[in-house]
Amino acid sequence: MSRSRDFRRRGGPSLLKEARAPLRSVDPGDSADVEMPESLLLFLLHLARRVAGADLGVLLEFGRTYAAMGLTEASLLVMHDALEADPTCPACHFVMGGIYQGMYKFEEAIGAFEKTGELDPTHPLPKVAIGDTYMAMNKYKDALKYYEIAAAMPRKHGCAFVGKAHALYRMGRTAAGLRVAE
Repeated sequence: MSRSRDFRRRGGPSLLKEARAPLRSVDPGDSADVEMPESLLLFLLHLARRVAGADLGVLLEFGRTYAAMGLTEASLLVMHDALEADPTCPACHFVMGGIYQGMYKFEEAIGAFEKTGELDPTHPLPKVAIGDTYMAMNKYKDALKYYEIAAAMPRKHGCAFVGKAHALYRMGRTAAGLRVAE
């Protein structure tokens, strides 16, 4: 029996339980990174590579899924693989930005979202994401600037208007925020 079959035999639920165990031991108020056994990280990366093969979309989904599960290190490894495969993939840069945002690495997040905007200049979400990042940094004027850019783009996205209203409200311009929200 091949080694990969041994892993499958253990089953997904037991592997997920093992992966999430270190996350449960952390105090929710503690923002320290959770250490994951290197063997588990390598397994998750190997799993993503093996299933994805040459399909960048599948690798991207593994990165998104690992990030959603709180497996930040694994998602970063997978996304670095995805970016090596195609450095011009706007979705890959966007997911990297989201991962960095979740890690409170705001400058890296902004850089990834800016790269996304360069690669897909007609899409408003990278501008919205930069605005969201500035909101998390309590830089409301900078956030408002990016929300306004996104709201003025030909492809409209509701998050641009919600973000703009929120930034105006946080800046004390409640009436202007209410007008945007209507």
